[in-house]
Amino acid sequence: MVYIGAENIVSPIGATAKDNFTRLVEGLSAVKVKSIGVNDENFAVATFKDKKDLLSLCAQSIEETLHHVDLQKMKGRVTLIFSSTKGQIDQLSQTLEPYSIAELSNQLSKKFDFITEVITVSNACVSGIMALNLGKDLIEGKRTDHVLAVGGDLASDFTVAGFQAFFAMSDELCQPYDKDRKGINLGEAASAIWLSGEASVFVNEPFQVMGGATRNDANHISGPSRTGEGLYRTIQTAISNARMKVEDIDYICSHGTATNYNDEMESQAFNRAVLLKVPMNSLKGYFGHTLGAAGLVETSIALQSLRHQQLVSSKGYQFSGVTYPMNVIDATRNEKIDTVIKTGS
Repeated sequence: MVYIGAENIVSPIGATAKDNFTRLVEGLSAVKVKSIGVNDENFAVATFKDKKDLLSLCAQSIEETLHHVDLQKMKGRVTLIFSSTKGQIDQLSQTLEPYSIAELSNQLSKKFDFITEVITVSNACVSGIMALNLGKDLIEGKRTDHVLAVGGDLASDFTVAGFQAFFAMSDELCQPYDKDRKGINLGEAASAIWLSGEASVFVNEPFQVMGGATRNDANHISGPSRTGEGLYRTIQTAISNARMKVEDIDYICSHGTATNYNDEMESQAFNRAVLLKVPMNSLKGYFGHTLGAAGLVETSIALQSLRHQQLVSSKGYQFSGVTYPMNVIDATRNEKIDTVIKTGS
């Protein structure tokens, strides 16, 4: 069995997972309209008030997790899995190699002497979830004993320009799955989560990672299959690996970028997987799209939902704008939750 917990988030609205969850329950969003990017256009983004260094943000997130694990009980190998889409590309003009994503991983490992191995995952917006799936596989395969999954990204000029080129940026709060959605909000954050084969290393109650899966739908370099084929197969495999049934799922923490292709694809996939009635939300209206950190940030919130038995509303949603309307959570409420699926695309 693989256990998960000691989750942390450092975002513009909080420095711990609990603080961030509290802000979400209060309905507070980090998304603000500001002039950003190489052309100083106005876009809605979730950025820190002052310019941040990604290495320091990730280290801060790791430091907070150490209050929630017992390193004395953590015998054996500790693998750091770092996920990011662009790393410290905001500092590319200064020098090249020291700011590669792999080098950032190495710099993090040097700050914490308990780390025995480093792995870097950079696979666009699914990087954070892939880090968790990889960590689970490594522990189950006896390749390591404990995994510290860390992810982070900043809304650099380079990153903003990339999404501008897709005409995907919104100048308003994003509205995942809504008929009036205009596009994404980018966000900045760092997040860290521990995985272990030993429940005793966690100070607070950990949860269990039951299953996980990844698929490449081989459709397009930036666009998902219109039929949701990749996500549908992933959900099927994850539920099968967990030896569960669709009826066991209490809550879906989805991807929900508020772009036309992503949201419609998820609608198609959840319909095919017979999950349309399950309560679900997108957290992009609170954090923006935090890219390589998104899977970890949003999994941390999902774990907080399990801890507090609360479902957070999907900010920005009013009227369905997808082919198959989903059970999007429109108001934060208390509810019994045992099993969560976290998806990414």
